[in-house]
Amino acid sequence: MTGLWEINADWKHDPGVANEVEVKFIAEGRERTRVELEHRKIERYGDKAEAMHKAFDSPDGCAGLLRAMAQAAGESLSRAKVSAACDTRR
Repeated sequence: MTGLWEINADWKHDPGVANEVEVKFIAEGRERTRVELEHRKIERYGDKAEAMHKAFDSPDGCAGLLRAMAQAAGESLSRAKVSAACDTRR
């Protein structure tokens, strides 16, 4: 699924920086699903694009978000292996 990310470098809603986030759920067997998150069009942040790229790529960035989602899913994931991939495209 693909959606718009309309959050500016100050972490406030701003449709002027609309970039794309695509999330894919890929079955890798009966008890394993890989989640891939791709964040595109980061250049729309202008002079703050490099800082935002680093923020998204940091341990607490999109990979951290995926880990938090897996943890929030809780019990159902305790029986399955979880892997996550994060790709920020410029």
